[in-house]
Amino acid sequence: MTAPSRIERFRASVRRFQLYSGMGIVALAVGQVLGTALVERLAPRLQPLPAAVQGTVLMVVQGGAWCLVILPLQSHLAARMLGLSPWSAALVSAGTALGGMLALLGVAFGLDGLRERVPLLLFQLVLAGLGVVLTARAIQAGNRVREEVDAKARAEAAASAAEVAKVLEGASPEAAQGSAKAE
Repeated sequence: MTAPSRIERFRASVRRFQLYSGMGIVALAVGQVLGTALVERLAPRLQPLPAAVQGTVLMVVQGGAWCLVILPLQSHLAARMLGLSPWSAALVSAGTALGGMLALLGVAFGLDGLRERVPLLLFQLVLAGLGVVLTARAIQAGNRVREEVDAKARAEAAASAAEVAKVLEGASPEAAQGSAKAE
């Protein structure tokens, strides 16, 4: 087998980047829907709390659902099937989602609106940083599970192959004796 050419390695890198970017966009979309649903259910229950606490909790739920829950969960599931690089997958996914969020906020509020929301954007950046750490750990855990399952499957295959070889080895002399008696 020949070594992969530069173009093949480049194509593999592009495919991996597309996967990581797609994971970020999906996490952002699903997280925003989930966060909005949770905020609608939590807001009435948080009414007795002070306004600052209430706003912070709702901001974490709304803005953090994608990076604290959805991205680590989907990355763990993907790592159980594919060999993902923990930190590059986490950084690219979170960066893509943050870029998408910034683009949506820019379209909705304009450049002046973004300038007014700098504290919110910094808060989102902190949440995304925490999400990157959680995602990288989730990918590491998913990779470990995948490796354990692969090792178990290899051991079972080796045991099965040894058993089949033993049966075939034992069947060969009997088959030879049976054919000798028939003659």
